[in-house]
Amino acid sequence: MTTIEKKTDSKKIANWSLGIMGMGFLATMPINDSITGKLLQGGFEAGLIGGLADWFAVTALFRHPLNIKIPHTALLPKNRERIIQSILHVLENDWLTKESIVNKINHVQIAHLLLDKVETELQSNEMKRQLQKAIIYLSSNLDLNPFKPQLEMWAKDLVNDIKAEYVVQKAIDKALENQMDEKIYTMSLKVLDSKLSDQKTRDNITKLIINAIEKNSENKIFGFALKSFKTTVSGKMTDITNGLITELLIDLNSETSENRKKIIGYIRTEMEQIKNNESVIQQIEAIKQSSVNEYDMKPLFETLNKRIQNILLAYVQQENFIEDILSPIINKGIAKLKEHPTALSKLDAWIKGEILDIIEKNHQKIGQLVKDNLDKMTNDEITVLLENKIGNDITWIRVNGALCGSLIGLALTGIKLITG
Repeated sequence: MTTIEKKTDSKKIANWSLGIMGMGFLATMPINDSITGKLLQGGFEAGLIGGLADWFAVTALFRHPLNIKIPHTALLPKNRERIIQSILHVLENDWLTKESIVNKINHVQIAHLLLDKVETELQSNEMKRQLQKAIIYLSSNLDLNPFKPQLEMWAKDLVNDIKAEYVVQKAIDKALENQMDEKIYTMSLKVLDSKLSDQKTRDNITKLIINAIEKNSENKIFGFALKSFKTTVSGKMTDITNGLITELLIDLNSETSENRKKIIGYIRTEMEQIKNNESVIQQIEAIKQSSVNEYDMKPLFETLNKRIQNILLAYVQQENFIEDILSPIINKGIAKLKEHPTALSKLDAWIKGEILDIIEKNHQKIGQLVKDNLDKMTNDEITVLLENKIGNDITWIRVNGALCGSLIGLALTGIKLITG
């Protein structure tokens, strides 16, 4: 059983015409003694013969009449391959030649039509819904991993292009702006205060002072006197040292201390000098480049990928994203493009070039596609398909055969009666 539904309406007229001729022939047999009867019978007889002959001829195109395998019948099924090759030849070399397709394409403003189509479709709610759905899907499946090598190289080049001198200068300026010199002083003073508050440290300082005096005394008389002095006042030396350290710490902690101001000024001067210290800057530059080149950016890209994905999703999932954000951007871009004929011409040329390239590479596949589809069909399916497509013409061939045969029969019968 074929998958193509067979249309029978087109055959009804032909069958009726053949039936009328047959019934007319039978009906006139009893009255064929009269002239009128002979004329009518001759007409119906010839019409019946013509109708039967055309029925046989038409049927023989598609199948064996009455399933009797008469020679030179069922012409289409028997010549299926040749007919298909003929169709493909005409299709490829006459109807759909590359030249004809190219000529048609060159006369169409594809870019303009495409832009107009985009503008029209953007007004459709269904198009907006599908477009947003597609963008959400793409955002949800965003994956930067395929681009990781290029992105990593780009990121490292970007960081390495930032000069250490610029970073150092900006860092020191910002540090001084935030009074980092005073903070360094305060931090250092806390460490010093902590150390000097320890009595053991103070005793060691006292010993160092006395040892220094002893080592620097070259005069024997002075050395003897110093030894006597040390024996007499060594206990008081500790008190003197403690007092001096305490006074020093009090002075350094005072907001109005000149020593404090000098030390802070020294720190500031040293920090300012670092900005122009080529040796320090070169060392920092070398450390920076080495650190950047060795840095594993895999965790960074994983975080970046997720962050970009979340930002995009939150952005494109807005209820009116297409209507309020994307559509105006696209329409504005289309309007600007239409205002520049040169750019529009280039776009049109590019689109046509791509289409022509596809045609050039795949033109032979047009015939192959037709052949593949025809090869999938059985002989019965092709027969029914052709009968359906040209059924009206076939119907009128049979009707015309019956009518012409009838008229010729009438004429011939009349001639016979006249000539006696």
